[in-house]
Amino acid sequence: MNGELCVKSGYNFLSSTLKIDDIIAIGKEHHFDFIGLIDKEVMYGSLEFYKKCMASGIKPIIGLEIQLGDYLICLIAKNKQGYHDLVKLTSIINDKTKETKINETDLKMYNKDLVCIIPAYRSFKDKTKEEINSFIESLKSIYQSLYLGMEFYENDDLHRLNAYLRSLDIKRVAFNNINCKDKFDRDNIEVLKAIDENKIIGFNRSRDNLTYSHFTDNITTKNLFPYEEIKCREEIVNLCNLKFDKEPLKIADYHNTAGVSDEVYLKKLAFKGLEKRNKDFVNNKQYVSRLNYELSVIHKMGFDSYFLVVYDYVKFAKNNGIQVGPGRGSAAGSLVSYVLGITNVDPIEYNLLFERFLNEERVTMPDIDLDFQDNRRDEVVEYLREKYGHKKVANIVTFSTLAARQALRDSAKVIGLGKKDIDTLARLASKSGSHYLDEMYELSKDFRELIDSEVKYKEVFRIAKSIEGLPRQTSVHAAGVVIAENDLSEILPVNQDRYGNIIVQYDMNHLEDVGLLKMDILGLKNLTIIDDCLKEIKRIFDIDLNINKINLEDENIYKLISSGNTSGIFQLESEGMKKTIKQVKPTQFIDLSSILALYRPGPREFIEEFSLRKQGQMKIEYVDESLREILEPTYGIIVYQEQILQIAQLFAGFSLAKADILRRAMSKKNKETMLKMERDFISGAIANNYSEATAREVFNLISKFASYGFNKAHSVSYAIISAQMAYLKYYYPSIFFACVMNSFVGGSDSKFNEYVRECKSNNINLLLPSVNHSDIVFKAVDKHNIYYSLAHIKGINSLLVREIVREASKGKFESYEDFLIRMSKYKLSKAQTFTLIDAGALDEFNYNRATLKHNYDNLEKYLKLISYEEDNQMKFDFDIIAK
Repeated sequence: MNGELCVKSGYNFLSSTLKIDDIIAIGKEHHFDFIGLIDKEVMYGSLEFYKKCMASGIKPIIGLEIQLGDYLICLIAKNKQGYHDLVKLTSIINDKTKETKINETDLKMYNKDLVCIIPAYRSFKDKTKEEINSFIESLKSIYQSLYLGMEFYENDDLHRLNAYLRSLDIKRVAFNNINCKDKFDRDNIEVLKAIDENKIIGFNRSRDNLTYSHFTDNITTKNLFPYEEIKCREEIVNLCNLKFDKEPLKIADYHNTAGVSDEVYLKKLAFKGLEKRNKDFVNNKQYVSRLNYELSVIHKMGFDSYFLVVYDYVKFAKNNGIQVGPGRGSAAGSLVSYVLGITNVDPIEYNLLFERFLNEERVTMPDIDLDFQDNRRDEVVEYLREKYGHKKVANIVTFSTLAARQALRDSAKVIGLGKKDIDTLARLASKSGSHYLDEMYELSKDFRELIDSEVKYKEVFRIAKSIEGLPRQTSVHAAGVVIAENDLSEILPVNQDRYGNIIVQYDMNHLEDVGLLKMDILGLKNLTIIDDCLKEIKRIFDIDLNINKINLEDENIYKLISSGNTSGIFQLESEGMKKTIKQVKPTQFIDLSSILALYRPGPREFIEEFSLRKQGQMKIEYVDESLREILEPTYGIIVYQEQILQIAQLFAGFSLAKADILRRAMSKKNKETMLKMERDFISGAIANNYSEATAREVFNLISKFASYGFNKAHSVSYAIISAQMAYLKYYYPSIFFACVMNSFVGGSDSKFNEYVRECKSNNINLLLPSVNHSDIVFKAVDKHNIYYSLAHIKGINSLLVREIVREASKGKFESYEDFLIRMSKYKLSKAQTFTLIDAGALDEFNYNRATLKHNYDNLEKYLKLISYEEDNQMKFDFDIIAK
């Protein structure tokens, strides 16, 4: 039996050059029967590794290396129970709320069905015989299957140690610690270590040829270890029979207290919501029939509780004044989502299809992604933690990797290249426009010539390629959250930060395998801008504007958008988009939605034709007149995925569920499914009295657009936000610009300057900052005037601004002297005063700026006479006056 038991992946950050795919590829190349993945203290890659091993016909062995003081142990799961014990142990180790990582009590509690291997050299190289014997005996009381892992290093200490260990009464197994591909890859481990420690190791460094930390062939292995130690690997592999079956969905219990099933409660809420949306809907057969149909599908697929959970946290957000987006993705095609208030898009009004979201014939997890104003998104997540339990709600791990340019910089730095050389490398690499080193080399002549010009550059490029794409550190998914019915550490390995927040160790691509459903709770800055605008409208004009009830067909919205005056408006800001808008000239909401769908790589090529047809400069033609109703809103062009489904339903008699399977097959270029579907489509169309030629023409038409078509539900949802922001910009321009500029404080100067220019072009006066009237933010005064933010003055920190604003709120600064006297207790410096003067913040005191500066020194002498008592009362120092 051929393989390696102890392989470290790149998930041991900057300690291994092996990505999971590398390990599998080497296993296949060497015809391995098994591979053991034993990362130190983490299990980030274990499920990915298991799945890829199984797909490659290699037996996966899953383990965990644990540090116990000065010793190491490697634990391997025999079965699913053993795996769950590993999960518990890594979760304990990675709990940052505790000072100690792990102890003997933890090992005894989670020791079922585990093989324990002691990496002999790494554990015992500095230990006495008594210490070795004591440690081995302590583990014998915990683990039934205990082995010494014999490691090979070419040094005399190892030979003496191994001679003693081989005299002990304990089974031994060949157990080299593998962290690189081959002997040529070994020195890259040294490079990674230097990157981690921020050290320079030089170009002409000595290579370590004594460590067998790479994969070896059978002949080499036989030369390194006795037969019985190699054979013992087979014994351990036979003990290990871990099997992962895809787990059923473990949706959190909604905590329904209504005394009825989730199915009944959801239906009750849905029909109550339908009436709330529109009293006429409850007597409308189309709405009632659609709602009943959706509820039945949701129940059959087991998602009643899921909808209730989402409904609940959206309700929490709205009840607490947190802006929620109208929808995102295909979930906006659900009438249930709409009547529950999860989305704010009527799918019947916009001809959106539920089957694009949930499909009985294509069982997938539901995916309700939602946007919340970004400065309050964390409140929603914290609500979930409080409601369902901190151990049942988690963020999702992501991994930052050594991208191409960073790998170049790091490699150049550790071998000692200077800053100038490093910057030149990075600059020439960037010229290629690629994100991958091989492509950079191929595409950029200058970069290629530099690499080939000297040995040192060739070495940098070689090292960079070997470490490119390796995981470097963990981060947290910006939106993803999971909610489980049990403690998450019962299901999968988790980390816990020092605040007690759980982060699952598996990334989002592997959560469904363990029965977890990712919920995307996204923060969207534009919703924060809208919320700020609404509050300012109330403050200045005493109007309670409900942004969700504005007329989306208001002609002034489209006059403003068609002019290209779209800076600050969601999705419409880029120069390319502005050009498209001027070309298309949207006059109604569906035009805006279509523009968002078309302005993407691929469908952009149809923008000109779309525009010409809209303007009446090109004839609108249909392959068949029956397509008019479906394609007329988009001027005869297939823009949306939903149109493909509708055409398949109309022409071939497909159910919408089957039509969605056709769409997916077309977009993914699944030839086998497409061929079968084409036969069904043609025969269905003929049965509906269409000619075979017309049927084939229509099939080819939808096949062409399938990879370009966009999800209409998402496009409509985001077009609503665009229209809302355009409405605010047209009717409340000063408030709009103030709030947009506030969102960019500390951001891009060029973007901020663009807003300043557009203020001027829209007849908005950006008033100079004022110590009496300005705030920490830009503040609208009326429809045409904005006070400049004090915090945006370079050289003035936010703490000082808060003190100025707080002091001004107690009473207006009456003069320059009054300002200096009252601000003296806050240690206002001369430099800060002059910065405020230069910015115009003291102009209202009716002295020119030079005079204000000239008078400062005399006033400063006066200020030294003043101190403040604890009750904030001003006091003069008469001793100084007497002197």
